[in-house]
Amino acid sequence: MRKLIITMTVVMAFCLTTNSALAGDANDTDAAACAITASVDQIVEWEGPNIPAIGIAAITSQAAVPDSNEVFTLWVNCNVNLTADNTETVARLAHASTGDYLVTKYKISTDQAGTEGTGTGATTGAVDASSSDEWTVHSDFLKAEVTAPLAITHIDNDGAVEVTLYVQASNDMTGQKEVADAGNYACTQTITATWTSD
Repeated sequence: MRKLIITMTVVMAFCLTTNSALAGDANDTDAAACAITASVDQIVEWEGPNIPAIGIAAITSQAAVPDSNEVFTLWVNCNVNLTADNTETVARLAHASTGDYLVTKYKISTDQAGTEGTGTGATTGAVDASSSDEWTVHSDFLKAEVTAPLAITHIDNDGAVEVTLYVQASNDMTGQKEVADAGNYACTQTITATWTSD
């Protein structure tokens, strides 16, 4: 009888030990890893819908050639071309009522122009090919048939380029015009960025 009691005690102790292990120790941990992926499409995006308006100082003499500019950011992670609107009735400064016009010239630059390999922008070759650093009449500005679009080269880890648009106004001194009609003149220039390659 004594032997039987001892045997039962051993079995009960075993069962208690086993149940404790199944319940888990408060200090036990287990980790599960989750593989996560994401992707980024080619992005060509101006910082806003419109470049800030450019106001040019008044022309106060026949020979006056005032100009002004504005800076706008282009977010980009690929190579793009910049082109301009060359439409005479849109991109040339015209009088609000008389139909007279001003000689309207443009040029454009980027903050990394000529600094090959150091940041997103136009290379020296791209600037030369497009004549983007020279005053160009509205009808020829960044026009493929005349010069070339301005090529922007993307450099990894630099997803923004500061683009500066310059505008110049002057009297048309050809023929008998000499000076334009007094009053206000207006036009709209649209710069389009187009994907070319990754």
